[in-house]
Amino acid sequence: MSTADKLASYVLPTYAQFAVAPVRGQGTILWDGQGTRYLDFCSGLATCTLGHGDTPLSRAITRQAAELIHCSNLYQIDKQAELAGILVEECLHLPGRVFFSNSGAESNDGLIKLARRFGHAHPDSEGRARYEVITFRQSFHGRTIGGIAATGQDKVKEGFDPLLPGFRHLDLNELDSLASAIRPETCAILLEAIQGEGGILPATPEFLQGVSALCKEHDLLFMLDEIQCGLGRAGHMAGWRSITSEPVPDAVSWAKGMGGGFPIGGFWIPNAPPRTEILPSSVSWAPDPTVPPTVEIPSPVPLPLLSFAKSSIETCLSAPASTNKSFAQKSPPGITRPSPRCAAPDCFSGSASGQTP
Repeated sequence: MSTADKLASYVLPTYAQFAVAPVRGQGTILWDGQGTRYLDFCSGLATCTLGHGDTPLSRAITRQAAELIHCSNLYQIDKQAELAGILVEECLHLPGRVFFSNSGAESNDGLIKLARRFGHAHPDSEGRARYEVITFRQSFHGRTIGGIAATGQDKVKEGFDPLLPGFRHLDLNELDSLASAIRPETCAILLEAIQGEGGILPATPEFLQGVSALCKEHDLLFMLDEIQCGLGRAGHMAGWRSITSEPVPDAVSWAKGMGGGFPIGGFWIPNAPPRTEILPSSVSWAPDPTVPPTVEIPSPVPLPLLSFAKSSIETCLSAPASTNKSFAQKSPPGITRPSPRCAAPDCFSGSASGQTP
């Protein structure tokens, strides 16, 4: 059976796919089974930040898999702590702590849960829990029920109603509309500093600074979805800082480039109250090992993913600033564009067959 036949027989057709079946890659180049060479503009939909083939990433996976492939979160995982330290100290340069997940959708679900707990801990003036999260049209926050409810695009919502309540979508960069839309039940604002799936649409510096100010004024969480634009995709390890360095968010989510092609995600929150005080009372950042856990343990991230994510991020940190200049010409001032997502068949550019690196 051909690859197309096997996919048709055994895999749900949830994606429209090109008639291309890559079997190997090196750097930005892919080859199919016939040796035809393609320039990969998709980058795994903003994921393969270090490219394909023999990279520090693939070597880290191989090395770690041979040592210890999986370890429960019931034990202390040194590489988990080490990666969290890199994210905090070298990527964000903001004190805080990290929760690890397996995908971007889980990371954003974590932000939604964080916002809901914040709304319970900080109710409105009549003592009612706040629950509403404001997001923006053309955004994309994942394909879980929570993620599609948060996403400001109707195409991802069709056929899944009734959706999770508690979301409203406004126009990006319309600060006056946002200010007038905040209601007593609003507890958070979630946005992408550069909307990826929506079409490489950046927020303005004035808008990001204004959102931060509104959150402080109304006691809301300012949450940034950096799954597409973070960790080097926009020319800075913190994507919003490619636009402006002033706002300090209350939460940041990651995935995609965090693992360079393998599934890992996470989110960050700062150390200072009131953010840390909204964690579940039965969970502590430093639990007593003699007390059995009283809450559901989250799905652990396999050790190889932590190891190569660390390798991926360290490689990005050491890359020269000129790496991302190829997309700078059409960018707004001060912004380096992330790689565009693949939207048409000519995203793959084939050349003569049989060519090798």
